[in-house]
Amino acid sequence: MQEEAIDVAILSDPYRICDNGCDSLADSALGRAAILVPGKQVTVCNVIRDAEFVSARVGGYQIYSCYATPNPATRDMFGSLLRRLENSVRTVMHDTPVVVAGDFNARSAAWGDRVTTSRGDELCDLLGSLQLIVLNEGSTPTFNRGEGSIIDVTAVSERVRCLTWSVLGDTFNNSDHNYIRFDLDSGTGIRRQNLCSSARGWDVTKGIDPELLEVGLLIAEWLSPVEDLNRRDAAHIADFFDCHVRTACDIVLRRKSAPNMARKPVHWWNPELSVLRSNCVSARRCKTRLAARHKRLQQRLGVTNPTVVQAVLDVDAADAQLRMCKKALKTAVARSKKACWDELVQSVESDPFGKPYKLVMRKLSGPPATDRMELDTLRSTIETLFPAGHPNIHGAVLPLEPFEAFTAEEVADVVTLFGSRRTAPGPDGIANLIIGSVHKVRPDMLRHMYNRCLKEGVFPPRWKEARVVLIRKGDRPEGVPSSYRPLWSVVGPLLWNAAYNSVLTTVLPAGAELIGFADDTLVVAHGKTASEVERIANEALDVVSGKIAGLGLLIAVEKTQAVLFTNKYKYTLPKLTINGVPITFTNDMLYLGMVVDRRLSFREHVQRAANKTAGIVTRLSRIMPNLGGPKECRRRLLVAVAHSVLLYGAPTWAHSLEWSKINANILNGAQRRALLRGICAYRT
Repeated sequence: MQEEAIDVAILSDPYRICDNGCDSLADSALGRAAILVPGKQVTVCNVIRDAEFVSARVGGYQIYSCYATPNPATRDMFGSLLRRLENSVRTVMHDTPVVVAGDFNARSAAWGDRVTTSRGDELCDLLGSLQLIVLNEGSTPTFNRGEGSIIDVTAVSERVRCLTWSVLGDTFNNSDHNYIRFDLDSGTGIRRQNLCSSARGWDVTKGIDPELLEVGLLIAEWLSPVEDLNRRDAAHIADFFDCHVRTACDIVLRRKSAPNMARKPVHWWNPELSVLRSNCVSARRCKTRLAARHKRLQQRLGVTNPTVVQAVLDVDAADAQLRMCKKALKTAVARSKKACWDELVQSVESDPFGKPYKLVMRKLSGPPATDRMELDTLRSTIETLFPAGHPNIHGAVLPLEPFEAFTAEEVADVVTLFGSRRTAPGPDGIANLIIGSVHKVRPDMLRHMYNRCLKEGVFPPRWKEARVVLIRKGDRPEGVPSSYRPLWSVVGPLLWNAAYNSVLTTVLPAGAELIGFADDTLVVAHGKTASEVERIANEALDVVSGKIAGLGLLIAVEKTQAVLFTNKYKYTLPKLTINGVPITFTNDMLYLGMVVDRRLSFREHVQRAANKTAGIVTRLSRIMPNLGGPKECRRRLLVAVAHSVLLYGAPTWAHSLEWSKINANILNGAQRRALLRGICAYRT
């Protein structure tokens, strides 16, 4: 796949399905078919699983990988497969072009075979009813056993343009089936535009010299002189700031280099394997030629002729030679893989959190999700994450309270807090370190700009633009809008933190408390009765919502949740509303990575942390074998990774272990597996 630059592999009856975490993989319910996307070049979404086929939307196509066993238990099993396949295809073919491929074990002259079976007739009728075009060309067998046959079929929708289709008969693959390669028009399929190929921003890894930055700002002002900024509005001041900072950075800093997105061969490939594979190809060709010669001689001279008998012996010798070459290649591949993995494991001693750690923890990701998505999925994801609001017909949203300007100390505190963070920049390429350095040499630059924005009640349009780089949340499914987190620019969030501080310092009614983290706001109200909690909470929500509305912001009530913490068996839920819209109550809520249930038993959180730890221990075990693995100090360091996940938020839920034996048993079970690997033990 690396040599042929394959984007998508359609697998039928694979020997083994192994998810290495670096590739996108979708497989059927019984593992009889799979779709593999090497290197995560495109997004795999809309996965449909059946016992004998799997389907996924890849690069704008709904691809079906199928396998029909040649020996069904009943005659109707093949017909049942075709009916299920037909129902699935009809549900998606109206909106998306369809590709159906796989090993159907069906022969028909419609795709070049010399024999037509009943299975072939049934499959032809299905493809005709679905208006799918068969791509098979020529008479090259796709299955090499015996005289060869064509049982692997590829069919596509009428609107799909196929550029090439061929059987790779000369490519050795250690299987009775030949590889089939076909190329589809990329105009309707996989997006080849690589958005991350062009570098954005400047290299600040070596720090920023304040004196050079000051000189750069002076040169930028000299190149683009501006009149008195007091006469300009907030949008023009933001444009001035962005233009001058970018010009100064171009003068004093070096641009980031573009990443190399070229594909590399697999890590275990070497020249010895190339020679052995060539030997297998030569032996296979020799056997094919001798088998064809034996067939011609048998038809012309008969079975008992000495020449035919010698031809049979030659075929048997060629078959034995081919088997020996295959065995040598498989042994060399296994030996090379083991040697490379042992080398990776040994490198843990010098770099515990290097490539081996990133490999087993699945932190080696490919290009951003936006580069892999087809246009329709990307468009629907963006529209869901950033819904189009109503146009602002009233102009600027002025503060409801008297305008109070930001002080130099407030701006300095915010810049100090965020200026040292190495977070990704927005579309302007201006990182936090650059903002912090600019503030050091020009302390009044940000304060004047933010005060003008607050005074005019506007958020500059430039800061509303974002380079949409979607970060996938854990192992959530691809192609689903809720599975991604977008990146923003830097200058805009600084203004957000400075302005939203007024909300966090709001005085609430007695019995209510306000907690904030980023853009998540938590209102806590307590009382002896449900009616008292309802009164205090509604009063606090009115105050907070009014304060947020004063900043020109809206609360997403549909995303707001409420949990009533009580130990009572019977209780009445209070009625909470925001702007007249009722709030939904749930039994638990996820806040800052912790699951908080209504009884504060933290059972769900402990179980969630234990499951996550078990997965981490399983992956780390690959680089911590009991024999030949890293030393004790490195093992303790890697086990600490599992403990950090297991004990996340422990000061909050540790008290539950005193009265909940179930929580303690769950934690002990997860910790035991980590410690067994840490001390090189097999059992305790």
